[in-house]
Amino acid sequence: MNAASAVMKEWRRAQTAQAAPVAVAVPESVQQASSAAVATIWQQAQELANESLRSAQAAWETERAELDAMRQELAEAFERQAGELDAAGVALAAEKAAAEKQAQELADVRQQLAEAMSRA
Repeated sequence: MNAASAVMKEWRRAQTAQAAPVAVAVPESVQQASSAAVATIWQQAQELANESLRSAQAAWETERAELDAMRQELAEAFERQAGELDAAGVALAAEKAAAEKQAQELADVRQQLAEAMSRA
């Protein structure tokens, strides 16, 4: 009986099938669901990318407009300062001419005074 039991045990062990991986094609319904999911994900990714691009373009346009306004302000300030500098140069030249004229008049008066004193 022991021998028969041992043989039966071996026979049952041999009858137990070993699980072996089997290559099975992906079912059509799973492939369709997968394709639909990938398409949805891709569409969402494109929408997010386009939204980000539009946002970046709007920010760039705003920054460019601000820089153009700043450039215009700087140009106007430069022109205003150049005008003030020219006006100051003209005023300085006029003051210098007036000072030279006064110095010449003073020299003439001193010379006249010296002549008057020598005559006196």
